[in-house]
Amino acid sequence: CDKSIPTIKIRRTSDDRLTKEDGTMMGIVVQDQDAAIAAVGSVAWILIDMTKCHEEIETSDTSWRMIPAENIISVARGAGTNVAFTVDQTGDVMGLSRALELGVDALCVAADASNDLWNAVCAAREERGNVDSETKEVVEPSIVTGHCRRKSTNTLLADRVCVDLVRTLSSTEGCWIGSSAQTMALVLSEAAPSALVPSRPFRINAGPVHSYIVLGDGTTTKYLCELEAGDEVLVFDATTGTSRAVGVGRLKIEVRPCVVVELFLLQEGENDKPPSQIILQQAETVRLGESGEHFVRVTDLNPEETQSPVLLRIATSGTHVGKAYSGTVIER
Repeated sequence: CDKSIPTIKIRRTSDDRLTKEDGTMMGIVVQDQDAAIAAVGSVAWILIDMTKCHEEIETSDTSWRMIPAENIISVARGAGTNVAFTVDQTGDVMGLSRALELGVDALCVAADASNDLWNAVCAAREERGNVDSETKEVVEPSIVTGHCRRKSTNTLLADRVCVDLVRTLSSTEGCWIGSSAQTMALVLSEAAPSALVPSRPFRINAGPVHSYIVLGDGTTTKYLCELEAGDEVLVFDATTGTSRAVGVGRLKIEVRPCVVVELFLLQEGENDKPPSQIILQQAETVRLGESGEHFVRVTDLNPEETQSPVLLRIATSGTHVGKAYSGTVIER
């Protein structure tokens, strides 16, 4: 391995800044995941010192290197910040170079590192050079009309989550929920009047704990089991097509019978793409939004036929810890 190949010679100052040889500021050095994520977007380069990047881990286990790398890459991609990691173990090189299929932007190696480490880094550099350098852009999600049906007559007992918000919702407003972050349905509020049960205009009966929900920034997702009071979720109005961020006041989790609802972009048979799905409580108050003031109740769905249109939120990108990124993600 030719050690003269690298690249960029940088200096690390005593106050943890990265500078070129002429003193030009390039970025900063951080020692943990939280500091790195906080700096994303504010500097051109972040160097994470992998020998100290474990301080936030309860076990203080220095083997925790790959998860922080993935988390930081997912946040930094497309934010204008390049991510570099120090590496002192041969076995970490390819994992960092291939993390989330995207890899870090640079690996920093001590000049006096072992030949084995240098050889591994040079091999990783050569592999990256042979890969198409064009980065796929993360495309903004689109709202489209799809169709749905109940998958089967079976029911599942699930830990169902009701998301109680701190604002009043109309009967045509709801949240984007789904078993996949790439295909989500609009689950409407319980604001619709009924003679049998009082309305709950602040509530979204969102389904089981595994489901995703879109947060108030319109891009990040969380699992329902991770949602907590004080978070903001995105509320979409099927009539106006507008969105707003609304705070979460409470999560109500109960064991309830649920059904699997398949979501189709087109009528069954018109394309070969398998349907996505959402799991929802088997209750008349659970409704999926269509365009305008129309909706379909979960209890009206059946396996025999594809139902009337429903609104779907379609994203081409998968997520890592709730952040969209351009790597390959298959959820089914």
